[in-house]
Amino acid sequence: MAKIVDSFLSGVIGPVVAYQSGNKQIIRSCPQRSNQSPSEKQIFQRQKIKLSNRLLKPFHSILRYAFAVKGATRCSINRARSLVLRNMVQDDYNKVVIQYENIRMSLDGDCLCRIKSVCLEENRLELFFNTNPTVPSHITLTVLMYSNGVGSYLSSIIYQEDGHYSIALTLDVQKQYVEKKQDIHFWFLFYDPLKQHYYGSIYHVEKSSR
Repeated sequence: MAKIVDSFLSGVIGPVVAYQSGNKQIIRSCPQRSNQSPSEKQIFQRQKIKLSNRLLKPFHSILRYAFAVKGATRCSINRARSLVLRNMVQDDYNKVVIQYENIRMSLDGDCLCRIKSVCLEENRLELFFNTNPTVPSHITLTVLMYSNGVGSYLSSIIYQEDGHYSIALTLDVQKQYVEKKQDIHFWFLFYDPLKQHYYGSIYHVEKSSR
């Protein structure tokens, strides 16, 4: 069944499907199920999409804002997914590997702060950042955590003192990560309340002691 969405036809009508691509209306034949085995490239692409969805799913509610573009028709989550897909490679065993260190969790690559130290003990995370004079006296820090398919995030307002930000957070999910003995990937995302804008995230990884 098709419907009108923002002046564009969307959905299936008999043997054809209609959808929007940018500012264009696309109508084409419905895809048919194939009995042929997928090629190596198709298998690789499917693995990439599966892994990207697994990584981004816990963060959808925050990424909708961090990748938002005013007046754009493209979904902000698709922008985030596109960035993740560009940072996937195939290792020597034909396994898809995410290059976490190259992934941003916001559309804007400029960052308000530079990370100085990260201390993770049990379920307590202590952070210390250097700032620059143009940064407002307080910003919102969002910490995104991901490990082996499990992800979560939390936000907190932090205040600048003598050109530095420091904060200590209690992570309720830290026990789950530690028990699995997997690397923990962090992104520190900054929101400027004056400009109402998310700025580039800083990446950090805690290596497992396994």
